[in-house]
Amino acid sequence: MVEVEETTSDGKVKRWTVEGPALFRFERMDLDKSFLSEGDVVEVCGFTPKRLLDPGIPNGPRPPFIHGHLLVKANGQRSPWGSYGKMENCVRPGDETQSWAHFLNANQFARILWCNPYRTTVPTIAASSALVDEINRLMASPCS
Repeated sequence: MVEVEETTSDGKVKRWTVEGPALFRFERMDLDKSFLSEGDVVEVCGFTPKRLLDPGIPNGPRPPFIHGHLLVKANGQRSPWGSYGKMENCVRPGDETQSWAHFLNANQFARILWCNPYRTTVPTIAASSALVDEINRLMASPCS
């Protein structure tokens, strides 16, 4: 778990708890423990578990918490940050498809998450669908 602070458009600071990988998984993800340091500026793509949003479910709702799926550092370096969710739903309109394809071709763990057949029940965000199709065409080898 890491905590990040978001500065909202009205200048207020909102603290989020982001679930990410266990430290023992860092090596598998081609990361070391120094990848993320206090004070780093990052962007996190993830989702809030339904159980934390529904006041009718025990233990919900909670303070802002997400399962982190993709972490992007200020320099643009992407890193898979968790195995929950669907990696392609982190593609945003305006993203460069070639940089995504390079990331997926270079990072085996990210490619596994992108190509995971068990994620097909989660729909792709419509606004990113054309970009996702283009990224799939640019990958060195298609998902099988």
